[in-house]
Amino acid sequence: MRVAAIDIGTNSIRLLKAEVIDGKLISGNKQLDMTRIGEGVNETGRLSEAGMQRSVDALVRFAGEAKAWDAEHIFALATSAVRDSENRDEFIKRVYEASGIAIDVISGEEEAKLGFIGVLAGAGELEGQILVIDVGGGSTELIVGDAKGIQFAQSVNVGAVRMTGKHITTDPVSDAEYVNTQSDVALLTAKVVELLKTFNITKTIGIGGTATTLGAMKLEMENYDRFAIQNSSIGIVDIRNMNQNLKNLSIEQRKSIKGLQPKRADIILAGSMVIETVLSALQIDELFVSDYDNLEGCLVDRLLENA
Repeated sequence: MRVAAIDIGTNSIRLLKAEVIDGKLISGNKQLDMTRIGEGVNETGRLSEAGMQRSVDALVRFAGEAKAWDAEHIFALATSAVRDSENRDEFIKRVYEASGIAIDVISGEEEAKLGFIGVLAGAGELEGQILVIDVGGGSTELIVGDAKGIQFAQSVNVGAVRMTGKHITTDPVSDAEYVNTQSDVALLTAKVVELLKTFNITKTIGIGGTATTLGAMKLEMENYDRFAIQNSSIGIVDIRNMNQNLKNLSIEQRKSIKGLQPKRADIILAGSMVIETVLSALQIDELFVSDYDNLEGCLVDRLLENA
């Protein structure tokens, strides 16, 4: 059976086309279009006309590709930006009229659940309590669980696009804005970090565009390879060094960094600072990277776990 899942995130829209064979998900091709639908939502509370139109165009294209591929089921999830916007119903209606795709706006807790299920689908055997960090454009999901399931999950309104829009106006980033961003991320994540300290975390896995980009930057990828990224790792020292380097570079200079997609150049620093802050507070020195995330989690949850 051929199936597809679409994730409408704050920064990008992603399509996963996969197959289910003998009751198992065979993860296949992923595509991405950075439509930045969440641009300005933190400041205005509304999806912009330009962001909605870019996103509708991308969804029409992705829906067409999934249908042409003969996907029997197409699931579409919307997360932080759409979830938080006053005019989300207008966007949902426009998408359905243009593409025939019905969008499911999921909560932060549901997003966390699907992300963890996706990690399990791609991680193989896991031992002990695993912390999953999913830094998106608008929010960050922090999940603890083991092979049996989730034990803790919380969504925090810190993300790469949200923190960039809230704090960063200079290029390169000024010392003051860097410190303000760092302080705000620490403040907003402080309560959840204290809760996370009560768990015996044996491994930390990052999912989402920020984590996979850091992995691609470490590997200096000319072209993104999701299978090379899967289960690769990056140390906290490497992340700190990357952040200092990114801070001192202009957006144009960042675009020449191998592994960093040009459209992510303006927001990667804020996203990476979220990861650095959480890891540092928990005294975790290594982050493993998973390309399997809430897209795979959606398909497993909708098709397999509830079959």
